[in-house]
Amino acid sequence: MKVISKNFRILRYHERMTQKEFAAHLSITQANSSQVEKGDTLPSCGLILKVAGRYPNLNLNWLLKGKGRMFGEDTRMHFPQDSKDQMMRQMADDVRSIYAIVRSLTESTNASPKT
Repeated sequence: MKVISKNFRILRYHERMTQKEFAAHLSITQANSSQVEKGDTLPSCGLILKVAGRYPNLNLNWLLKGKGRMFGEDTRMHFPQDSKDQMMRQMADDVRSIYAIVRSLTESTNASPKT
């Protein structure tokens, strides 16, 4: 969870926004933004999807796991232009992947004792 909270803060700093501005930009409360940045709560799947929508070049592996670069062309989901069905299947797979990452992080956080 520390990686996610740290990277949310880094993204906000990168955008040169206050916590209040960043929360408004993502259509969330400042309290929710603060809780994520402090590591008190994991971001919801909805919040992760909002961030991905606002920052199309953001590497979600970097945001959630700290892997790779923060931004880059090779880090985004690529959708074929010729097939709406294939694009929808890919989006559904990506959402399932994000959900699985958040769920595993939640389970590992709940399993480890707080200090």
